[in-house]
Amino acid sequence: MLGLAILAVFAVYLWLTVVLARIATAYVRAYHLPGWIGGGTISLIMFLLVFWDWIPTAVAHHYYCSTRAGLKVYKTLEQWRAENPGVAETLVTTVNPKWVKLPNGSSYALDQRFERRMTERPVFLSVTEHLDAIYDVNSRKGGAVQEPLMVNTDYSSGTGWFPADAYTLHDYKFWLVSRSCAASGDYTNVILQDKFMTKLRAMERQPEPSANEPGGGTR
Repeated sequence: MLGLAILAVFAVYLWLTVVLARIATAYVRAYHLPGWIGGGTISLIMFLLVFWDWIPTAVAHHYYCSTRAGLKVYKTLEQWRAENPGVAETLVTTVNPKWVKLPNGSSYALDQRFERRMTERPVFLSVTEHLDAIYDVNSRKGGAVQEPLMVNTDYSSGTGWFPADAYTLHDYKFWLVSRSCAASGDYTNVILQDKFMTKLRAMERQPEPSANEPGGGTR
């Protein structure tokens, strides 16, 4: 139904554009000017009213994906284990972790030491930068700032999940939507991040089942 409604709106807008273009064509011809001047001008105006940000958004999204997106490992898990001897053997996977709201995103604990933080910020028009990072919550850089082990930088454009996240008329510009740099077909960063997470999870132990859970026994 939504698709039909959008098609109907575009059909009406196209019809209105044709009508106005014909009126403009007749108007300029009355002054002995080429009709395409009036019709073309009106058509261009009507096009830009809706699609003015299409090309700038597509160019910006491609630029950010080409120059700034990617996965960066600041410290490998092997380096971390060498700096924290014996700690890896004590890590226990956090079951049903609590999501913590951040000013520009959210985070949750993977275990006693590692935390996953996902943040975002607008960079240009509807292009948004997304950072997916793993932190050692006990680490400090310069005495105050926690240092990430890994950060995956990605970019999206348009409404996050169309039409669920569409709240304004601008959000219905579905042609602006590109949810990830991986949409171009390059999943390298996704694969590298999955490998990093798999190695991290392999260090953790699963928590012992409680007495009330199957296999937990009785007190």
